Amino acid sequence: MFLMAFYFYLKNKILLFSIFIFLSLLIREDVAFIILIFSLIILFNKKYKIAVILFFTSIAWIIIANKIIASFSSSNFSPFLYYYSWLGSAGSSAIAAHILSYKNLEMITGFLLPFLFIPLLKPQWLLLALIPLAEIILSAAGGGAQIFMMHYGALFLPALVIAFIGGFHRANQFVEDKLKSKYLLLICLMVINIFLWVDFGVFKKEIYPNRSKWSNTQQDNINEMLKSVVTQDKTASILASYRLLANLSSRENIYALHYYFLGVQQFAQGQYILNKKPAYVILDKNDLLDFKENLKNSKWAGQYYENGQERLKELLQDYGVVDFQADVALFKRGYKSEIQLNKLNLDW
Repeated sequence: MFLMAFYFYLKNKILLFSIFIFLSLLIREDVAFIILIFSLIILFNKKYKIAVILFFTSIAWIIIANKIIASFSSSNFSPFLYYYSWLGSAGSSAIAAHILSYKNLEMITGFLLPFLFIPLLKPQWLLLALIPLAEIILSAAGGGAQIFMMHYGALFLPALVIAFIGGFHRANQFVEDKLKSKYLLLICLMVINIFLWVDFGVFKKEIYPNRSKWSNTQQDNINEMLKSVVTQDKTASILASYRLLANLSSRENIYALHYYFLGVQQFAQGQYILNKKPAYVILDKNDLLDFKENLKNSKWAGQYYENGQERLKELLQDYGVVDFQADVALFKRGYKSEIQLNKLNLDW
């Protein structure tokens, strides 16, 4: 969306530019940071009116978006405060070491390598990624390969693409003058990206390698199993695994299994309490592996991990297994089942 806005800015089509800026803001609250930097860039290009409007619009959007996010938290909490709270107690040397850590350098290299570092020739437009980069680098977790393998990398694309387009002609002209080859740079770009696809493209390694994959048949079976809940009992409350929350997110009464497992909300900002026991529990047994790998070693969640298995076992005593497909078990409260819990091979 922002690239379209940038295109219409260059064409001086203000109405279309404004529409795509607005659509860009609707994608993520972080996009406002890109627009904020963009307003400063065009301010130096003497586009004063547009720059001022964009500047104050982005500031207002950041404030409003974070207020809205906090309002949906029962503890009125915005996660941004947690991500950067460590900076308050860290010394300058610790902050410098964190910024220059291998994970952060790996992330930056991963963003630039598909473009053969050509965006560095137009650093002005790389400034668009300055605040998103600071968001990642200065967070407690830092960067790493996972960032550009996940949706977080999308925030860097406007800066990288615009800077790449701006720098390509200069780079290609240099290669053509020095090596007498008009298409060598294009060939190098294609070759490097083909090789990168093996690890980060359609053939990429799983971010969670221990999580088993579902075949199309298994996915169809799981969908059929869930239909018995979704279509027949639309008002029933459900406690669901992380991988299935999106499928059920339109329901009014939906609870997250990973928070129930811990017993606390995100970043332990309050207790995670069920108003009443849910009618159904949908458990993907791979979640137990994820909990062990990620929650157990998390700075905020680790201290709650050990009690999680007992909490879950205690809850499931009142439930029976309605169906079990692939790695997903559907439990119903008060259901008399012939399938015993210990037969599911859950990795407790």
